Amino acid sequence: MNYKIWNYKAFTAILFIFLICACSSPKKAIYETTANDVAQIELVLRKNQKFELYFKDLSERPEKRYKFKGSWSERKDRIQLNFHLDKNGLPDIKALFDPSLTEVKSVRIIDAKTVEFKKTDKMIYIWGLSCPKSDLDKK
Repeated sequence: MNYKIWNYKAFTAILFIFLICACSSPKKAIYETTANDVAQIELVLRKNQKFELYFKDLSERPEKRYKFKGSWSERKDRIQLNFHLDKNGLPDIKALFDPSLTEVKSVRIIDAKTVEFKKTDKMIYIWGLSCPKSDLDKK
């Protein structure tokens, strides 16, 4: 009888650990700003083809935080981000990826909710700030 109880508890524990690990999809890559006094930006590409863009405007008081979500896909040599717009039409893609804010044209705006950039880019620019890539597949 104790053997059956032990098996049940072991199975329950393993199932619990599996469910906790499955809740958050592993990350594929992160593009993140370096230290600055303008904004903290982090673009997280997940292996399940979803992404989150975390944006914190440091110039506003109190600081404003935003989280934008969407899906991403690989198109030949490019990564394409398809943002899910909220009821207010945010994020404003043209503001986030404004080509006039930087001399480096790393991100191409496709339409009001879609952008793309080269897979080989080691850095992209979001809101005019450099966001170096951390490739998590190699770690």
